Amino acid sequence: MKKTIISMMMVVVVGTLLAGCGGKEPQVESGSIQDTQVTVESQEIEQSGKIEADALLDQFLEGEIDAWYGEDTFNISDLQMDVEDWASYSVGERLDLDNDADNEQILNGPYGGIYLDASDGKVKVLACGEGTARNLSYIYFDGEVWIVYYDDMHVGRACYFLEKYYGADDLAETISLERYEEEDCVTYYLNGQEVSSSIYGNEYEKFFGTYEVYDPVMDTEIVDEGSSVEELYEAFLSNEISVENPYVDGDILSVMTDEDYNGEFDGAEKRYAFVDMNSDEQEELIFKITASPSELMMILGVVEGELICFDVMETHTNSIAFSVYDFGLAWKDESYDHFVRGIYHYGEDGQPSLIRTFTEGDEASMETFAGDEPEWQELDK
Repeated sequence: MKKTIISMMMVVVVGTLLAGCGGKEPQVESGSIQDTQVTVESQEIEQSGKIEADALLDQFLEGEIDAWYGEDTFNISDLQMDVEDWASYSVGERLDLDNDADNEQILNGPYGGIYLDASDGKVKVLACGEGTARNLSYIYFDGEVWIVYYDDMHVGRACYFLEKYYGADDLAETISLERYEEEDCVTYYLNGQEVSSSIYGNEYEKFFGTYEVYDPVMDTEIVDEGSSVEELYEAFLSNEISVENPYVDGDILSVMTDEDYNGEFDGAEKRYAFVDMNSDEQEELIFKITASPSELMMILGVVEGELICFDVMETHTNSIAFSVYDFGLAWKDESYDHFVRGIYHYGEDGQPSLIRTFTEGDEASMETFAGDEPEWQELDK
């Protein structure tokens, strides 16, 4: 095969490989002599498969057989081998890269090289580096190998495409992570769907390790996206991150600086406390801004690695009051024409539920739901 065909390997996406065939396993009773024979035979077949795979790979490296790349073939002699040149190839390790217990052959080379599989009596390309936009690598995650195509060399974007195989012909799962920067805007995608920076960061960290998001306007680090719950709370209290109002689309809630207040919150006091509001043994952040009679209270928690607002309550009159009990329930009083108290609990997803309502004359019953105020801390940031 001419070298011009091989150069195409750097820009052509790996084609779908031919599906393998297999016979049905014999039906046997567990523990029988026949069962033992089948087990031994299976082991022998598996060992025979390993020997055959290694032999095929050896033959390719010796130039005795060609390797398949889609519908084309090439010989190792078509590659520039073992030359002190960036574009040359060299023989690398043999590792199981498709989780089938047989080793693949790595050819070290440009853009991450080539991974070769041997099965069904032939050698074929499992994966191939295809340029700076699709560099090739692999990672181990949860005891399995994922092949990774990545692009982190271009300004304004970072993309990672992960593939997990159970045999070269069985692409079992794919995951894509993409980040794009444009002026003062950063957009994140997980499997083609736009997501928050927190979701993107946690997924990235799961596979690759610590990930940090940077504000393209301020050019300063915002938060480690693999952050703990405490770090996310600290970032919010430091006015580094904000949350969306669960009741008003596009409305952003934050700690706010004094310049952000309108007249109703002039000279406001800012306090916070930590209370487990949904019985998941993880404390939520309760944040209050108070300038009587005006008051704003947010209940914030972390769901799937993202800081969200469970609930927000606001008043500018003495006829409405609200707070939380230290054992994890929220309450809200309204006293216009008559008195009403609502008691609220929150689910694991942060959704509030009104679990009880009291009116005048229910003081005795209301006491059974009463508790102490949490330990409030002043926020002086």
